[in-house]
Amino acid sequence: MGCTEYIGKAFSKNLALLQSESDRGAVLVASSMIEEALKNLLIAKLVPSSKNQDPLFNGGNAPLGTFSSKIEMTYRLGLIRREWKELLNIFKKLRNDFAHNVEVNNFKIPKVRDQFVSLMDKDQHLRDALKGTFIESIANNVSPLKEAELFLKEKMPLRISFDFAFAVIVSTLEAIVHEQVQLKPFGS
Repeated sequence: MGCTEYIGKAFSKNLALLQSESDRGAVLVASSMIEEALKNLLIAKLVPSSKNQDPLFNGGNAPLGTFSSKIEMTYRLGLIRREWKELLNIFKKLRNDFAHNVEVNNFKIPKVRDQFVSLMDKDQHLRDALKGTFIESIANNVSPLKEAELFLKEKMPLRISFDFAFAVIVSTLEAIVHEQVQLKPFGS
């Protein structure tokens, strides 16, 4: 199965998971899904661990045990573009706000809105994917394409944008896992 085909299949499942959550829940579920996808991407690329519990990811001193370290390592191995590294780091801040501040609980808060807008500004490919996916879903189910474009430009709620964007991100990361050629230990 090709990358695009995998993204298409995974997108609906990932979108449904996010849509069933509150705003806080969607951010926390998305971050969990992204962190797991980054971990799987690294596992798919790196020489396999000789232990059941991979010491790179598990334990108190695991060098790849944090969201930040997984983002940095996937970038440094060339598995994600610089724009995605920046996007994921901004998302990590947004996740931390939702996780550690009880007053940050929805997408209507100006700080949240501003962080999400800066996320979307980081990657033209993501904006194009979001626009295409959203317009296609509306055009097929609700309204003509011209009306869907107008809705996207003027009325698309931040939460819907978030759900679509992070379903695209997670699905893409999951698809990239399947394209990796795993490194082999030296001398094998």
